[in-house]
Amino acid sequence: MNPVRSPWLLAFGVAAIVHLILNAAAATPWDSITKCLLAPLLVAWVLSQNGPRLLVAALIFCFFGDLFLEIDGMFLPGMGAFALGHICFITLFVQRGGWDRLKAQPLIVVALAVVAVALLAWVWGGLESDLRGPVVVYAFLLASTAALALASDLRA
Repeated sequence: MNPVRSPWLLAFGVAAIVHLILNAAAATPWDSITKCLLAPLLVAWVLSQNGPRLLVAALIFCFFGDLFLEIDGMFLPGMGAFALGHICFITLFVQRGGWDRLKAQPLIVVALAVVAVALLAWVWGGLESDLRGPVVVYAFLLASTAALALASDLRA
């Protein structure tokens, strides 16, 4: 099957558009439901394409991140779930040669490090003290994922 013509990818596109509309309209809880549909639809697409199991794991962690962030008092578990997803993404990119390509493009690392530090500096004063450590770790994981993705393939 052509990966672009997959019904799962079409369903993802429809859910994403509906989610954006519901989110703009502040249509709660429907926007939360559509947000939590996105990662499972991508999981179904990856599985239908016999994609990497590590990508499936990453997307499942992203689903739990989305779900937990919709529940009051679950911010840290949500961020933790997303962090585990990023660890899966990083591992996948490294397994596919991303680290070697990144070493050949050090400006990507420098640019993303500057952005990460600037964003952390911007939000630092507004963070509760118990969130500062996890946010620093999460920023590192996010920047690492972005750097490896950019070095691997600009489409990533």
